[in-house]
Amino acid sequence: MHMKDEAAVGIAFADPVPNRHASLHGIVSYSSPQSSINAILAADYLLRAISTIKQLAAEDVAAAHDRAVASN
Repeated sequence: MHMKDEAAVGIAFADPVPNRHASLHGIVSYSSPQSSINAILAADYLLRAISTIKQLAAEDVAAAHDRAVASN
């Protein structure tokens, strides 16, 4: 999506999920309370997902290590 296209700007402006790229370039402004809450919720979701993935990966490594030690 190229932000110089008027249709793309309209889509980005109407989207309730903040578009960081468009905002950084000054194409759209997310100054409403809803946009702020949406950004906070999106960040919280991503941070929780990343934390969970890292925890599960660490548990997999520990389980593989335990299996390797037990087989020796």
